[in-house]
Amino acid sequence: MVCKNCGINVKNCRKYCKKCGANVKTGLIPSAYPMEIAVKKQKKHRIIKIAVIATLVIVAVISMLIWHMQR
Repeated sequence: MVCKNCGINVKNCRKYCKKCGANVKTGLIPSAYPMEIAVKKQKKHRIIKIAVIATLVIVAVISMLIWHMQR
């Protein structure tokens, strides 16, 4: 089988071309856009987790300081 995108010979069992990454039957190259969205969501979730943890640490430290001052 020949890749419709770049023209190299591809084994029949392959769905995507090893050279260009295109679908062997259609010649279309899969978009990286969905992967970019997933990466952005992961970064956003990581930032939210860090913000929540930082807030909890600050609240704990302030609570400990108030408790210590009342003693």
